[in-house]
Amino acid sequence: MNYEKVYYDLIQKAKDQNRKKEKNTYYEAHHIVPKCLGGTGSYSKNKPHSNIILLTGREHFIAHLLLHKIYPKNRPLLYACWRMCNMQTKLREHHKPSARTYEEIKANISKTNKTIVVSNEVRVKISNTMSGRPAHNKGKKMPEEVLYKWRKSQPKIQCTKCGKVGGGHAMKRFHFENCGLVKVPLKEVQCPYCKKVGKGSMMKRWHFNNCKNQIK
Repeated sequence: MNYEKVYYDLIQKAKDQNRKKEKNTYYEAHHIVPKCLGGTGSYSKNKPHSNIILLTGREHFIAHLLLHKIYPKNRPLLYACWRMCNMQTKLREHHKPSARTYEEIKANISKTNKTIVVSNEVRVKISNTMSGRPAHNKGKKMPEEVLYKWRKSQPKIQCTKCGKVGGGHAMKRFHFENCGLVKVPLKEVQCPYCKKVGKGSMMKRWHFNNCKNQIK
């Protein structure tokens, strides 16, 4: 598929409609040439910019997805597309991506993050910036409505299976679904290299291949 042609056809369609922001319509300003590729401009109702176009929420998402397809190695465009996948506001005409699209973007984000190397200089700079910073809620009083909910005692409820009694929230969260489940005991395994015997995945994590590499 020619993603570049599809992208500019989408932009041309919006241009032909000569869109304007009004009370009964919802549009989002979009940079035709993204800032990370040298694009400039900002939306103004009185002074239109040649690099700014108004798109619907769905069109805006598709535009960023197409830009990512056109420039798959461009990190800022990938992050912009990822933010569009997770943006949730009341005012936004949010277009929910398909599960396949979401998985693809998320996988690309994971691959990209693994290639990022943070130098010690940057680490020190981040540490100096964050150290000594007060908490965001320091000195702020909690609203009485919230405090009332926290202080309000939970009603006691009883499990119909085992008869255990506890607070409603904790019982619903941790007990009911797990009540009566029998935990399967972990099998003992022996490391073929150091001959140590233990249970569960911890043996496979800390022995086996590690012991084999040490022998080499």
